[in-house]
This record gives sequence, structure tokens and C-alpha cells, in this order.
Amino acid sequence: MKSNNQKVEWVRSSSTPTRTERLQAHQEFESSDLKRLLDEGWQITSARIKRARIQKTKQPKEVIVSVFGGKLKMTFTEYQEKGQGLKVLMEIF
Repeated sequence: MKSNNQKVEWVRSSSTPTRTERLQAHQEFESSDLKRLLDEGWQITSARIKRARIQKTKQPKEVIVSVFGGKLKMTFTEYQEKGQGLKVLMEIF
């Protein structure tokens, strides 16, 4: 009887990096400035060829909400404290 003792290796896509490379890339991202900015509330607005453009999300100064069929204008801090259940019609920056 002929014995077939060949080494076998799992086939994967050529674009898929190895597990250690993925882990190293993840650890580098965790310690990067981009991760710190994302944790502080910044958002990526566009990611083009060279680097990601990031900008801070803006909070509106005032909001116009719907109350009993009418409109009410209040500051954003008042809205956060008292008006969370109200429907926002417009945000003024």
C-alpha cells in the first residue's frame, strides 16, 4: 500500500493577513492618535487616499421643538435637561 504523508496547509485569500499581523495592526491602532480622537467624540468625515479627515461633531446652540402642536425655541442645554422626549424640528448652530 502506498502511504500519502504530505504536509497540508489551509488555503486562504492572498489579501488576508495572518493572525499575528492582524493582531499587531489592531494593537497599533489601539495606541494611535486616531483612536484617541475617535474616543473624544471626533468623527471621520472622509477617508481619501492619504489620510482620514476628522472633525469634531457640533452641538447646536438652540433647537426648535414641537410642543402641543406649536413650536418652541430653547437652548440646547435646556433641551438636554428638560426636553428629551420632544420632537426636534430644527437645530440652530
